[in-house]
Amino acid sequence: MKDLSEREKALESNFKSNHTKIKEMMEFLIRHKRHNEKYQTKNIEVLLCCYPKIGYKFRALIIECMQTSAGVRLSSIGDAMQNLQPLFEKLNEQKSLDLEQFYKILSNSKYPNLKVTNIEGLFQWFLAIQGIGPKIATLTVRNLNLAIENKLLDITSVQDKYFRQYHPIFDRCLTVKSYQL
Repeated sequence: MKDLSEREKALESNFKSNHTKIKEMMEFLIRHKRHNEKYQTKNIEVLLCCYPKIGYKFRALIIECMQTSAGVRLSSIGDAMQNLQPLFEKLNEQKSLDLEQFYKILSNSKYPNLKVTNIEGLFQWFLAIQGIGPKIATLTVRNLNLAIENKLLDITSVQDKYFRQYHPIFDRCLTVKSYQL
């Protein structure tokens, strides 16, 4: 076995040290996830407070999530928003909705043309939008979830009681479970 050079030893030591720091950070985030949820909810509240109608709020939520991706191009966001404009207008006609009505409006939209009946269908619907991958779709569902739970979007979740509870979608891309150390 070859002896490690001083440089290689320093790199290995640094890697082990950083690995431990990352693990400690992830454990800290897990222990304090309620604080993070409050922070995220407040950000969504600030984002949506200036929009008077459901369609405007829904568009702002989608754009906010799309902008968090380093890989999305502005043209993709523009194309998606243009294709979704009829949906936003339909949502703006509504004073309030329950989740079943919201799913029906999404299902009847021409873009993306997918049936939505539950949270998994909602995830697939977002995933079908140009410029949205699994992580952004998951983030958008999670933010929509927080907005509905905190009554920031004029949509009630009577029908879909499990919407706020744990769902595997939230583990799929965003949580520590998908980040193996």
